[in-house]
Amino acid sequence: MGRTKLQAPYSGADLINKDSVFYCEKSINGQGKKTGQITGTITLTDIPSSGTKVQIHTSSFSQYPTYWWNLYKEIDTSSVSGASATFNWSLPVYETFKPNSESTFELIILPDNSLNSYTVTLPNKTLGNVNDNIGNIGTISIKGVTLSGTININYDENPVPYLELYALYDVQDLLNITCFSSPEPNAPWSLTYGKNRNTKVDIKFQIIGYSEKNKNNMLFDIFVKDIITINNNQDKSGIVIDIGNINTY
Repeated sequence: MGRTKLQAPYSGADLINKDSVFYCEKSINGQGKKTGQITGTITLTDIPSSGTKVQIHTSSFSQYPTYWWNLYKEIDTSSVSGASATFNWSLPVYETFKPNSESTFELIILPDNSLNSYTVTLPNKTLGNVNDNIGNIGTISIKGVTLSGTININYDENPVPYLELYALYDVQDLLNITCFSSPEPNAPWSLTYGKNRNTKVDIKFQIIGYSEKNKNNMLFDIFVKDIITINNNQDKSGIVIDIGNINTY
């Protein structure tokens, strides 16, 4: 298929998303021209919600002769109506791809209640050629750990215009983030992070408030004094975060 010229150049006010089309004299991703696509299927279980985004990623590296490549593509889960389903997937292949490569696979999961993603490891596969069909990768649980509860916080007796709630684990730093726009008292919240290899995880919360969503003006940055403990990657609900009113004076 030939190139289609853009009707007009992008400007600073234009919205750009994953479906936006770009044309460039050089490779945007540094991997050269597209040469084919790898295909297959995968069965996902424990899908958190219909708004969850799932991306498949594979890469390969060899020390001698030295080469590497990375392939990414979103799996279309828009038609899912339950917690499990089988999906077709494909990965675009570029000039950096080397045939008969032993490749690592993983899923990148972005829950709709969180701002950060987590990964789920898949079995390694050997990719024979640029248009290989490797069949079904297997049945894979993408369940994370979901924390949920209510939050009560105001700024100068008014709802905070934009709020981010961070779940932190000192051993691994940030677990995930969720956000709110002008939350009312006792607003419900939830966030999901990837399963942890430790049986016991002590989590503290950080709350950052802004005057608007673009984060130009930070109003406050505080830590919640109470720490919660998660055992064996079990979900925890009913977490009450009651800060009350934060004054500017």
